[in-house]
Amino acid sequence: MRVDFGSSGGIKKIKKWYHLNHLLIQNDTIFLYKEPIRLIHGDTLYSASDGAFYYYSGNLIRKNKSTRAILILTNCDYCIMPVTLDTLTNELENIPTVNSYLIKPRANKLIINKVKYKTITDKVFPFDKSDIDKFWRKF
Repeated sequence: MRVDFGSSGGIKKIKKWYHLNHLLIQNDTIFLYKEPIRLIHGDTLYSASDGAFYYYSGNLIRKNKSTRAILILTNCDYCIMPVTLDTLTNELENIPTVNSYLIKPRANKLIINKVKYKTITDKVFPFDKSDIDKFWRKF
């Protein structure tokens, strides 16, 4: 895809953002943090404000021989959350975005929504317990 940035910039390629996903599973609770990144010539560039930072929390539902992740978008920095107007209080309220994904276990990894997550035990999730309680408030 190409875009014109004006006469002084000429035609340039659009810069594409990706998300680096951090997944934490504790018992039947699941947390997912999506951090915007750019990949340029093999280097990973992290963003302070471009892209969007997505925070999901939810539960694992085991039924028969399969497991599903029910993820609720609980917060999002630098993006628009769907809202509705509460006509009684005249305040805007977030409309929860709920996603249900089948979890496909493989050797040393999980596949959720076509994204592969490696099993890593020596890395720390980007947030501690107090941050999880703050950012991932449940609906």
